[in-house]
Amino acid sequence: MWKYIDSQLIVVPKKVYEGLLVILCVGTIGLLTLKRRKVGRYIAGLFLLEYVFFVLGLTVFYRHWWWIKIYFSPFWSCVSIVRDGNMTILYECILNVILFMPIGLLWGMLSEKWLRRRQWLGVTLIGVGLSVIIEFLQYYLERGCVETDDVIHNTLGCLLGFMIWKGVYKMVMLTKQK
Repeated sequence: MWKYIDSQLIVVPKKVYEGLLVILCVGTIGLLTLKRRKVGRYIAGLFLLEYVFFVLGLTVFYRHWWWIKIYFSPFWSCVSIVRDGNMTILYECILNVILFMPIGLLWGMLSEKWLRRRQWLGVTLIGVGLSVIIEFLQYYLERGCVETDDVIHNTLGCLLGFMIWKGVYKMVMLTKQK
């Protein structure tokens, strides 16, 4: 699986990684110099912004494809995995989920007290919205496959990342109360 992940990450130029790292470091230092109580949220917001740019670069802008495929049938990838045993599609599905988990995690950090009962709705909207933007850009720029399954898997990844954050947050709060 690592070979597949490495083959997907190789398309992003090294200068992009370095540029994002410099922006992240400078932004973090700038935020740490602020004397505010909510610096952690600003840093989480900065990480979220950086990560969204990274995901857009990885999924759209640094792909060198010149053709496009469209799959509007939901769960076609699951059918292909079960029926044909297609492990490449299974890896892609898993990677789509993993790719969006940090977005849900960081959104949870940002929205700690924002609509406590409806945080999952915000995370779902972020996952669907960003995923639809990516699929639209892939279609418009002819950079790969436009799939309904990608939207589903990305949103699932967002929700899983949020649930991980929520679980860790509850454990930390329980530990502080003892």
